[in-house]
Amino acid sequence: MLLRYFPFLLISFFLAPSGLYAIQVKVSLPIPVSTQHTVEGFDNSTLYGPSDFGLKVLTPVAKDTLMGLGLSLFRARVDDGEGVSSKYTGVLQAIMFKLGVEYSGIKFFTDYQLVLELTVDFPTGGPGWVENANGDEVSRAQSVSGSGYYVSTAIRWGHLEGGFFFRNNHLNYGEMTIPERDPNKEISLNFTSYGIVLSYLF
Repeated sequence: MLLRYFPFLLISFFLAPSGLYAIQVKVSLPIPVSTQHTVEGFDNSTLYGPSDFGLKVLTPVAKDTLMGLGLSLFRARVDDGEGVSSKYTGVLQAIMFKLGVEYSGIKFFTDYQLVLELTVDFPTGGPGWVENANGDEVSRAQSVSGSGYYVSTAIRWGHLEGGFFFRNNHLNYGEMTIPERDPNKEISLNFTSYGIVLSYLF
């Protein structure tokens, strides 16, 4: 699925001031420790996830400063809570386009760097659907919209990074509803989470 959006990553190659040798690729795996959320359309909902594995191309724009363009695959599941007579499950996915900046000008000893990152997210598409208690699909998203931001502080040692992140996102799934409750109320997810992020730099 990510190959469909690969042209976005090619843009970064033309923004590298020193040619292709300046390009770096970074893969990151945020691991949420705590998440707070609200889901429009579900009752007393429970959120599972979210997971968001990403790949980013980095190009230098100033001393110790890199611009990042990338994509990530967002996945989450939401269930109605206890006490709801007719329970539903929502499967939420999205391809997230990421644009951000990293600063790594603070060094510790000789082998360690402090890396500060700020990134904004925009969903570019992705499936979402609602199932009833029998596993039958009752509606499917026709579009995904929204935005978010991500900040992190990490320590880089060679090609490895480890640190902490905080993120906030809003995602709206167009025409994805629970018809039995309100056929005009689209499912939307708002969440904030923080946790540990692990990365590898190529």
